[in-house]
Amino acid sequence: MSTRPRKAGFSLVEALIALIVAALVLMAIFELQRQLSHDQARYEQATAAADRRRNALVLLREVNPTERPVGALPLSGGRWVRWTAAPLTPARPNLDYPTGRGSYEMRLWRLDVRIETAQGRAIDTFQLDRLGWRTVSEPSRGAPSTGPIRP
Repeated sequence: MSTRPRKAGFSLVEALIALIVAALVLMAIFELQRQLSHDQARYEQATAAADRRRNALVLLREVNPTERPVGALPLSGGRWVRWTAAPLTPARPNLDYPTGRGSYEMRLWRLDVRIETAQGRAIDTFQLDRLGWRTVSEPSRGAPSTGPIRP
């Protein structure tokens, strides 16, 4: 019986199987990389949108919708925040001590807010509920004022 001596190394079939396994692993790694870059872009867009909304909310904190139911204020980068307000509740007087009737008439408003580019294209829209007020009478002498406190 004659036996052939075995040569050391890989056979062609073993090399092909190793290449197939390597290709499958690389395909999975490339798909993971693609998903990570896509998720990073979505994260950056969400962060930019949150920053725009935060900036708009800071500006709108000073807006009294009773006095300005419609308006616009500039943001950085040539952007604008525009709003339209609609009343949610009827106007009511605030309560004051000791007379019971305050110096302000108050109402809850819903603001439809739109953040726009300098060309007027909408970047973001959201709604915000704000308290609006107007002075209806002067406070009585000696009575502490309970009107809206502004920071």
